[in-house]
Amino acid sequence: MEWVEFPLHATEGFYHGFIRVKLVRVTGMNPQNAILSAILVIMLIILASPLQTSSPRGDVLQRVDVDNSPYIFPITDYIVSGNIPWNHDCSNTTGFTYNDSWNITWTPWNIVNATLASDGSVLSISNIPTGTYYHGPMFEYALPETFKVEDLLNFSILLSADNSLTSYVGYQAVILGDADRNPVMFASFSDGWTDSSQGAYGVSYVYTNGSYLSYGSGYPVTWTSFDGSMALRYNESEGLMGYIEGIGGSIVTTLSEADRTREIHYVAIAAARRDTSLLFPMLVDEITIEYQSSTPEPALATISEPNDIEYEAGNGPNVIQWEIFNFTAATYNVSRNGSLVRSGIMNSSSLTVSVDNLDPGVYGYTVGVNGTEGEMVNDSVIVRVFDSTMPLIGPPSDSLYELGSTGNTISWDVSDLYPDEYFIYLDDVEIYHDSWLDDPIVFSIDGLDLGYSNFTLEVHDNYTNSAIDSVIVSVVDTTPPVLEGPTDRVIELGPTDEGLSWYISDLRPYVYELYLNDTLEETGSWIVGNLTYNLLDSTLLGIYNYTIIVVDTSGNHASDTVIVSIEDTIPPVLEGPEDMTIKIGTANAILSWYISDLQPNTYNVYLNGTLVTTGSWVTGNLTYTLPANLLVGHYNFTIIAYDSSRNFASDSVFVSVSDPFFTTLWYLVIIFLAIGAFVSTIFIIRRKGLAPFKSTLSTGIEFGPKDDGLRTLKPVSDDIAKALMEERESISERVREESEKRMSEFDGSDS
Repeated sequence: MEWVEFPLHATEGFYHGFIRVKLVRVTGMNPQNAILSAILVIMLIILASPLQTSSPRGDVLQRVDVDNSPYIFPITDYIVSGNIPWNHDCSNTTGFTYNDSWNITWTPWNIVNATLASDGSVLSISNIPTGTYYHGPMFEYALPETFKVEDLLNFSILLSADNSLTSYVGYQAVILGDADRNPVMFASFSDGWTDSSQGAYGVSYVYTNGSYLSYGSGYPVTWTSFDGSMALRYNESEGLMGYIEGIGGSIVTTLSEADRTREIHYVAIAAARRDTSLLFPMLVDEITIEYQSSTPEPALATISEPNDIEYEAGNGPNVIQWEIFNFTAATYNVSRNGSLVRSGIMNSSSLTVSVDNLDPGVYGYTVGVNGTEGEMVNDSVIVRVFDSTMPLIGPPSDSLYELGSTGNTISWDVSDLYPDEYFIYLDDVEIYHDSWLDDPIVFSIDGLDLGYSNFTLEVHDNYTNSAIDSVIVSVVDTTPPVLEGPTDRVIELGPTDEGLSWYISDLRPYVYELYLNDTLEETGSWIVGNLTYNLLDSTLLGIYNYTIIVVDTSGNHASDTVIVSIEDTIPPVLEGPEDMTIKIGTANAILSWYISDLQPNTYNVYLNGTLVTTGSWVTGNLTYTLPANLLVGHYNFTIIAYDSSRNFASDSVFVSVSDPFFTTLWYLVIIFLAIGAFVSTIFIIRRKGLAPFKSTLSTGIEFGPKDDGLRTLKPVSDDIAKALMEERESISERVREESEKRMSEFDGSDS
């Protein structure tokens, strides 16, 4: 048993409804019942046939009678392979969900949630919260299949709306929408006046730009209620057509290609309450959608045709993906520029081939696929690989190094897929050229002169791409000259051939200045090596500061100071006369000393340790006249000569004053006493038996003067010689003590 719908025609030949006939299949029917059933079917077909067959498809719809069934457009003439129906009888809310992402542009409102309910027969929206302006919910239903606007055979809604109460306002609609939830077409009711029953209702189409066109009651009109059908459909020759029960039907609008091909994904029920006013009630009794679906021709075995590929060398991933349609693939082979690069068994309807890592060039990839039933398909794709990427240079920082240092380099990190050659320029002049790999380029920059130099690297790859980088190299001279000086020294007063020598070294010698006690003594240029300053004279005592300052051409300098002390540590040269003997009463006897020194000062003459004269002296002979009243005896004349540095020299001269008569007598007495002493001694020895008797003569030696001034030997007794030596030592001691006393007085004096 099944229902069969037969469209009904009005007297003018327009469809306005349908008859549902339930066919019952009865087994074992007798012939009479079978005949009656056949007659009934034939009569129903005749009733369902149009009374005027000349009615053209797509004329303006005209409602002839009103009932409570959804209006059904005539679809028979437009079915290619059959209509695909979707129907919701509104006995429940199954499939509808709230969604606030719809784009409502013609009557903007804030989408807020509310309640969609069914009483088992109709759907209605309620419980919209109060708010400002229009606000309310959107409840959507995702259609199981999508279709295009041009395939729409029937979108009809059976519904009712009550606008009899003047305090009820708002907006309600049933909408078809696209994948982005943009309304495409809808049936709606609206009332924006709270003091009267005014507004509009009708069916509308929304263009892709958001504007819309409606067919319906107009706006505003006074209306209190609606209970019936609204419908939309597309007619290929005339466009979108609309129908409103009680008004009739009309062409809503013609559609462009872009509008005709829009896809319908959703059906939605929407309502908007205005401010705090009550929303007039609307009940949706049934929603029906029908659209055509052509049965395609049996598809031929095909393969997709991917676009040609063009990519930068080194970029990826790059793949060709072929899709197999309408047959089961078995094997495949892929060739590149005529050479087989890949083959195998197909495990799916898709084949992906990587075309990465190709050198720049043009490549033709051809695929052939064989099916299990003998099908064969092929396709070709052109792959163009180009290299427009400049070599990559990791630029080093600008460089600075000290003049004369070594091991200075510039290192460029360079990379490219296809390196070729590089050039190095110094201040725009090519100085080096070589091939390079994908490695750092290291270049020595030693040996530059002071200043700035511009080193430029230019690299090329095999595909005319190039890159450059410049590095500024600064060579500076901040190193002072090397200066090695002599140690401090002490120089004896007097002329000298000593000098001060400094070793100086620098890459850029310039000038020097030599200061003596802060006074510029000498200046000039210098070269690497020893610089000597001769100390030609050192006749002035003192401490001298010799400071040398050497400068290079960069203004770097070094200095060294040498302290030279000129001292006088050498005592005067003192040459005295020989000891002498004079006769008593001799007048004008002279002692003469030769004294020499660079700094003559004073002298003292002592007689047996007693100062007898003093004075200053100069280099040469200094004479002293002996007193004429000297008695017979021995006298020690000592001279001490001082220089300005308190160095001194001394000399003693022994003068003997004699009387010739007493001298001879004295010699005889001495001889006699000596002989007596000798004889007595021998006698005593023999008497005691100590030794045999033996006569011996013993003599002593005494130094005495000669007329020629030279020392001569003169025999004296031992006792006399001993007495003379003791007297001499005593005199020398007194002279020494007197000298020290004079020296201490000299130290405290201003001289």
